Amino acid sequence: MVVEINADDCTGCQVCVDTCPNGVLSIENDVSVVENPDECDDCGSCIEACPMEAIAEAS
Repeated sequence: MVVEINADDCTGCQVCVDTCPNGVLSIENDVSVVENPDECDDCGSCIEACPMEAIAEAS
């Protein structure tokens, strides 16, 4: 599962970056971005951790 970030809802709080065990996400221009999609292991921890519900499974 690769995730999508809704940039309109993301506040750049970095909770997802700190939660991801594989370093998939980073913050650029105050918004979370998927930096290393091949490292995602489908754990969903970033989705659960996001206080703004700005992360979803990519369709």
